[in-house]
Amino acid sequence: MAQSTAAHPQTVRQSGKPGSWPSCLCGLVALATMMTTGPAWGQGQPTGRKFVDEMVRSLIDSRSPDGTTRRSRPQSNAEIRDVRANLAGFAQEISQLVAVLYQDVNRTSGMRPLIPDALQLSARATMLARQSADENNVGVLATEFAEIDSNWQLLSFRLRELQGLSSQAERFIQRAEQFRGRLVQSLQVQSQPSRSEAVRAATILSANIERLLYEIEREVDNAQQRYDLLVEGKSVYQQSRQLASLIERTDSLERVRNEFGRFNELWNPYVTRLRPLQLRYIDRELQSVQESLRELQEVLMLPAEMDRSELIYLSQLLQRDLDQLMDRITLRQLSQLTSGRERVISDSADFYSACHDFAECVRLGESPDTMRQVYFYLDTNWQKVASLLRTAGTPEARQVYRQLDRSIGEIRDILSVHQDTDDDRLSQVAASIDNLSTHLEHDIRSALSSRPGSYSAQFRSQVSDAAVQLRNAARQLSSLTVAGDRSNRTRDAATRVIQRWNALDPKLGQFTAADRDHLLIVRQQIVPAIVELQSFWSMP
Repeated sequence: MAQSTAAHPQTVRQSGKPGSWPSCLCGLVALATMMTTGPAWGQGQPTGRKFVDEMVRSLIDSRSPDGTTRRSRPQSNAEIRDVRANLAGFAQEISQLVAVLYQDVNRTSGMRPLIPDALQLSARATMLARQSADENNVGVLATEFAEIDSNWQLLSFRLRELQGLSSQAERFIQRAEQFRGRLVQSLQVQSQPSRSEAVRAATILSANIERLLYEIEREVDNAQQRYDLLVEGKSVYQQSRQLASLIERTDSLERVRNEFGRFNELWNPYVTRLRPLQLRYIDRELQSVQESLRELQEVLMLPAEMDRSELIYLSQLLQRDLDQLMDRITLRQLSQLTSGRERVISDSADFYSACHDFAECVRLGESPDTMRQVYFYLDTNWQKVASLLRTAGTPEARQVYRQLDRSIGEIRDILSVHQDTDDDRLSQVAASIDNLSTHLEHDIRSALSSRPGSYSAQFRSQVSDAAVQLRNAARQLSSLTVAGDRSNRTRDAATRVIQRWNALDPKLGQFTAADRDHLLIVRQQIVPAIVELQSFWSMP
């Protein structure tokens, strides 16, 4: 990294320059401007091409330390020239695809949550294409491309699972696939999903099955039935461990998929035996297993299969949980609700009927499109009940409320009804920025205290205040997202995070070289999180 002329307090005052990372700063200033002047959550913003270019440039700059000298162009041969051309084409098609996805975000349900991953992928593909100009060793390029390829396969799989993907987006996916095919052949990269993601998903699956067995041992009263279920369950658990182990040690996607199929052959009849028990904690753990199973299926890029028996089970579970919820709310608590007892009872009755109608729709074998239409009716009724009962009753009642909300989400996932916003991901991004800003503040204080003579009192005060303000803004944003706040308060808090970051970022370039290199490590992590935060708002 280049030495900053602003490291010493005197040169800080004389130069008046913004520090050593100007291009990324410009990109993030643009982000803050868009958030400050733009309309409310999820409404109009700048053109897709401009937004994508700003986001990708910020991500690239965060990964590219300023001041690195460009090596002289190595000698070329036909093989490396072919790789460079295909990398450039691959990056270009993905860049154009992301711009189209941005423009289609309000026309294709479920598109919005995929934009951050698409932006990250576009930035990495562009960086690799640039790197190839200075790299003559195809092995080095192959290593990086293998990871990019795993991410691309998962993204393209998720995009193709969306209903109503535009023909233009399909065209760019096909073109990118053509370049990818040539690169896989020339770089000798084996096509496979992200091993780390698959291992993580399989490990979570095994852990959830283990907790399920624990609840079976606790909740099933009949000794013989408990014994039979535990014996069968341990076979299922061992198969899940075998699956996780195979993912870790093999490069064959086909072998992993076959092993996944064998797991399902054990799991499906087992879950059929467990559902009729209607035991609360077993039901809860069953849902956890099913959720982790769907996640692993997606990571392995296996098409989702609609399980009608699970849909009927979940709709019946909704009715039981609603009964429990109403049992846990006293008449006094109902009378204290601002909306009134009569409305609560009426809306709850409508939701109960909607659950029954949905179960009948599934049982009668209606088409997926019809089931989705009935689901929207079910979800609309649930939102009415949820708005009334979210904070009502005892802690136990609120726990049942969360279980109801979870079951609604599971039905949505099974039907492939995609949400346009991902509250969990927003909360994770906010928590990440909160954590990273705390680390950054600590590192800044350590740098200032370890070299007291290297920085002026004015600079020490300014950079310390900026770090504290970023941390406080990030903490407020994280608190709002955890609370599920979707109002303009959260948008305003996100705007403050962007603004506080833009105030701090140029000051990081004014540290001495030794301190700056260390701070860059945290900076490389926080910039992608800032960009992803922006993507939640800056869309049409």
